Amino acid sequence: MIDLKRLRQAMVLAETGSFSRAAEALNMSQPSLSQSIRELERRLGAAVFDRAARTVTPTAFGLALLKEGADLVARAEALERDLRRRQGLETGRLAVGFGVYGYRPTIPAVAAAFAAAHPGVALRLMACGWRQAEDALAARTIDLFVGEPIGSPSADLYELRGLQPRAGRLVVRPDHPLAAISEPGLDVVARYPLAGPRLPARVFAHFPDGSALGRLDHASAQFVPHFETDSWAVVTGLVLRTDAIAFAHTSMLTGEAAGLRVLPIDTPWLHSMPGLVWRRDRPPSPEAAAFLTLAERTDAAISP
Repeated sequence: MIDLKRLRQAMVLAETGSFSRAAEALNMSQPSLSQSIRELERRLGAAVFDRAARTVTPTAFGLALLKEGADLVARAEALERDLRRRQGLETGRLAVGFGVYGYRPTIPAVAAAFAAAHPGVALRLMACGWRQAEDALAARTIDLFVGEPIGSPSADLYELRGLQPRAGRLVVRPDHPLAAISEPGLDVVARYPLAGPRLPARVFAHFPDGSALGRLDHASAQFVPHFETDSWAVVTGLVLRTDAIAFAHTSMLTGEAAGLRVLPIDTPWLHSMPGLVWRRDRPPSPEAAAFLTLAERTDAAISP
């Protein structure tokens, strides 16, 4: 009998082409994943993957298995969703990934409303960038992603519902050298490192070449900050304790971040375009559909 759990793991491994990335997406250790795939191959009596030095690719047998297996997994998930619809939302689980700029104030408000409406549903929230979100959506370790999908995700793979664009500002610590300048230009700002998640290449285009902010990854068309992190708490700590600068929405400047200084620079091009993202081949479960409705309703009531 084919183990659906191992079959799903094989599907993620085939999609990522790497044991390490697949293990991360599946939230398991690499040795455990390797052992699980070996056990799948032992039960089937054939190799599912060719293991080269740097990449992992399906064998001819593996391709046939994964093609048929995708339909099997989809039908199993459809059955599970149907059973949950019949039972209502009394029990269940939902995992939602969120990016730095899709977090405040949407996620706390939606999570609180969802918990109040569906107290029996276990809700898992995971901070992640778009790269991690893609792997996690493929691995089915998250059901939805709230944030900006950097790099224009393929419409063949994802469904996307846009949320309100959020205007951004440049922030520094109160005694930062830039805070003493009445009208700092972008050429001066670019002398300092940036802290935060990866950003669309369109943001980088406004700064001079050779800046200390970070680098442009041409392969992915993403801007990689000098201090790359998907945690706003880490961003805040870095900006308060180093010469790093950051992008932020005004709604993010609470708690420790309330001590940050907004630079007097007009940046109409500095905005995030968050959305609600899920895999097209995995229609929203009843729990996910309820979360989507709440997220759209909550976002519409929040000033951009």
